[in-house]
Amino acid sequence: MTLRYDLRISQGETFQLAVPVLDDNGAPVALSGMTARGQIRSHSASPTVLHEWSATAGNLALDINDVVLTVPAATSTAWSFRTARWDLELIDLDGNTIRLVEGIVVVHPEVTR
Repeated sequence: MTLRYDLRISQGETFQLAVPVLDDNGAPVALSGMTARGQIRSHSASPTVLHEWSATAGNLALDINDVVLTVPAATSTAWSFRTARWDLELIDLDGNTIRLVEGIVVVHPEVTR
């Protein structure tokens, strides 16, 4: 079951979120050998990616049982959107894609620059 979690990101700050991966019984899942990816789009059908998390981009890491997402301050400073949608997917060892979490992103505008 996909979890719902809304992000509140302050523009100009570094944002980090650790998403624990649990099985159906609530036990931690070992993420060794798995991959993950996530995106922010203005709406789910939008062809435009506003932000992407991936190991290749260097802003997503798999810890023992957590997927860790990071948005550097320089990245959030450049954002012009205020609300959008996001999700995070895990790709298991068999190549199956599982949506872990989804929700809305709210960017609080930076006042001090």
